[in-house]
Amino acid sequence: MKIQLYVKTHNVTGKKYFGKTTRNDIHEYQGSGVAWRRHLDEYGYDVMTEVIKECNSVDEAADFALSFSETNDIVNSTEWLNTIPECVTHKDNFKYVNSQGLNRPDTWSKESRERHRQSSIKTGNQSVALKTGIHAQTPEQRSENSRKGSQKSQEACMEKYGVKSYFSIANTDPGLIEKKKKIFKDIGHQQGCKNSQYGSCWIKNATLEMNKRISKDDLDSYVEQGWTKGRVMGWPSHK
Repeated sequence: MKIQLYVKTHNVTGKKYFGKTTRNDIHEYQGSGVAWRRHLDEYGYDVMTEVIKECNSVDEAADFALSFSETNDIVNSTEWLNTIPECVTHKDNFKYVNSQGLNRPDTWSKESRERHRQSSIKTGNQSVALKTGIHAQTPEQRSENSRKGSQKSQEACMEKYGVKSYFSIANTDPGLIEKKKKIFKDIGHQQGCKNSQYGSCWIKNATLEMNKRISKDDLDSYVEQGWTKGRVMGWPSHK
């Protein structure tokens, strides 16, 4: 696998972006940086691309990219539109980073997150003001597009599965159920602190005929007030 490390320079603004790719169409490829792509949306793709390094291994690419990022201070310099260093993790994880994209929010600094937030707000306000994208449509047009999209999805699902909605068979087909169980097991879905009920429990009150979900830390105090642990289906939930 040949990895190309490149620098793209915008011919109108002079802003730069450092990135990597394994694609062959490097001059047409626009790059994946969030701030860089927004810059292209505003000023167009009038860009010069320079390949500064070709690497044959992920270790070589990771070492060079990280060194280049630090030497040129591409995150803090106003000359560059990178929000994080290229290859921010250890080189052994480069393949993972390469497959997931380098602009992952979990690697951003607080300053980077705030810049992205403000940029998103600015872009959203511009879209509303200029009436571009979805804001150029009337409520009736958006409703009609939504209806057409739903109809198209139903037709595709009917052709593939013989039903209008995938969810009508997702919980009945044995193969799909096993597949879902495996996925949930692999990602730890609803386990430990990922569980939506984590740290809480249901209690019921026969006099009030009501259920209530509370923190487990408060259970003893509610028991003293006449509540018992458990839940009765059909009783309303008390907030």
